[in-house]
Amino acid sequence: METRRVYHKRLPSKISEAPPSSTIVVFDKYLVRAVPGFSAWIRRFPFRFGVASGESLKSIGKFEELISEIHARVGEQASPQWTLLAIGGGSVGDFAGFVASVYKRGLKLVHMPTTWLSAIDSSHGGKTGLNFGGSKNQIGTFYPAHTTVLVEQMLAAQPSEQILDAGGELLKIALVDGRPWAKKELLRAGTAEKKSKLMWKLLPSAIDSKMRIVHRDPFEKTGVRQLLNLGHTFGHVIEAALGLSHGRSVLLGLDFAISFSKHKRILNGSRAEKIERWWADNAPAAIERSQFRPIAMKEARSLLLQDKKREGRGLVRFIFVKDFGKCIRLPVSAAEILEYARKTGWIR
Repeated sequence: METRRVYHKRLPSKISEAPPSSTIVVFDKYLVRAVPGFSAWIRRFPFRFGVASGESLKSIGKFEELISEIHARVGEQASPQWTLLAIGGGSVGDFAGFVASVYKRGLKLVHMPTTWLSAIDSSHGGKTGLNFGGSKNQIGTFYPAHTTVLVEQMLAAQPSEQILDAGGELLKIALVDGRPWAKKELLRAGTAEKKSKLMWKLLPSAIDSKMRIVHRDPFEKTGVRQLLNLGHTFGHVIEAALGLSHGRSVLLGLDFAISFSKHKRILNGSRAEKIERWWADNAPAAIERSQFRPIAMKEARSLLLQDKKREGRGLVRFIFVKDFGKCIRLPVSAAEILEYARKTGWIR
């Protein structure tokens, strides 16, 4: 199913064809105080459920808690013809998307991402997920949204550091895509308002680029979609070990991936110079290893081998950069990744 995308400057009067009386809304409680007018707007939906965003939301316990609350209020009325509207960032979208995919054997799902990171990445492509066993997204479904609603007012209301969080996924898809839009300075300096307007302008190109990959491999069966994991293999290690945000961790993971690609002579010559200049122009100075401390080898090894992209026998599918629009996936031993990380100061 092709997801419909709708862009609005302000909170729209109508979200979908479903009336508010047959719509279950799962929303980030933070929005009530963060977005002017949201508190009044959300009251049009009688079945609304506020949640606290964050990775702790994506647990089996929280799922059981919310699904019990939803069922107690709407269980006798709700049917597969109902809609679930997910309003929030990546954790809310992953969690609510999973609820929509399994409750009543599947409700119509509408995403309204409220962070730049979720607007660029997680609300598109149909992945849902709960965390389990100490690792991210070990339980989940492929369940594309019927509609994704993007509202500039909601996104612009986020703190300015949210743009930095989105930077990792924006630069990742730019490298994977390689079209003319991607080779520009994408994270230029300026006021928070200017950065916000630039990000809004770039959204359609970034989303289209991701969806071109997704459409070639919607259920991750051929390996093409794994290209979207660029920067994530080591980024997930950083995120879990240091507690940095996903976006900042992916930025650092991209830094590592570019460096490792050059070390392996996959990225070399004029292509390496071009990518490194682009990276220097775009990688925010605030993230250039300033928040990073070397990770203990034992912890890094454990986290790397937990990654869903491992191939067994100590091998990991790593996404390398060859040029703009030319990223490749190759099996690499975890030992080789860890040794290079140790030599370059990422691991102690």
